Amino acid sequence: MKLLRCLIVTFGSVASTVLFIMLPKDEAPALGLAAYLIGFVACVFWLFVTAREVVKVLKAIGTVLRISYSILGMTVLAWGNSIGDVISNSAIAKQGSPKTAVAACLSSPMFNLVFSLGAALTIECIQQYPEPYTVKHMGAPFYNTVAFLCFGLIMTTVVVSRSNYVVTRSYAKILLGLYIAYGVVNIMVVTLQVKLPW
Repeated sequence: MKLLRCLIVTFGSVASTVLFIMLPKDEAPALGLAAYLIGFVACVFWLFVTAREVVKVLKAIGTVLRISYSILGMTVLAWGNSIGDVISNSAIAKQGSPKTAVAACLSSPMFNLVFSLGAALTIECIQQYPEPYTVKHMGAPFYNTVAFLCFGLIMTTVVVSRSNYVVTRSYAKILLGLYIAYGVVNIMVVTLQVKLPW
């Protein structure tokens, strides 16, 4: 496996250097669909590798500082995962395309939930075949997240549809308050062992 990784890094470095030198800098190169697909797969691969390392670093920080993995996941990892969407969607909305920004806000987490979770569970099921894959008890922070997520989605659906699909500044503040309440509740549950009905 180490040899394969070294070969991939070496080949990728050489190929990218050659392409950088040979291709024109003032116009988009006509490489064809295959080259763009290879580039896309390479980007996904690097994101996967980087994400694995970030998770390992967060686990190490949690172990050293004795911070719960749940708190690290819902704060540092979640913010780092979403900051790109916040910046890009805000820029799109300011440029006069609020519908595109709202669609991106809703479709990005949908992709993460459906595709990413579905792919991970599919891989686990394949690896454990023919034994069934059993989901372990996720703990109180998971159920809190599901409860706040469902409440926020239902509230947003009702409020936005009743206001003729106009999102006001006051409702944005309510959503921010809901997120702050979600964070406070989860921190209390993890650190103070507060019991909730669900």
